Amino acid sequence: MAALVLWLAAGIASAAQVRGRVDFYGPSGVFPMVNAQVMLCAAPGACPAATVTGADGMYYLQIPPGNYLLVINGMTKQQLQVPNVPLFDVPPLPGNR
Repeated sequence: MAALVLWLAAGIASAAQVRGRVDFYGPSGVFPMVNAQVMLCAAPGACPAATVTGADGMYYLQIPPGNYLLVINGMTKQQLQVPNVPLFDVPPLPGNR
């Protein structure tokens, strides 16, 4: 049992928090996109981390270091290489373009 707890603690310690913002581009300007679906996928259909954006358009995901596709509202937006760091920031991305 103790080995399982140590293994779980080691897995949590090596996960990075990935955070970023999704923007909505409209005729009257750029605004934070609320309730955008954000996923990090290791391969198509294999998405170990998912969330939705808040009122500020921000998302926060915990994931182990590695290579992922950032998918917003079903559209692949960017390939990410998440390093072994506690916090990894992604620049703002459009959710509707």
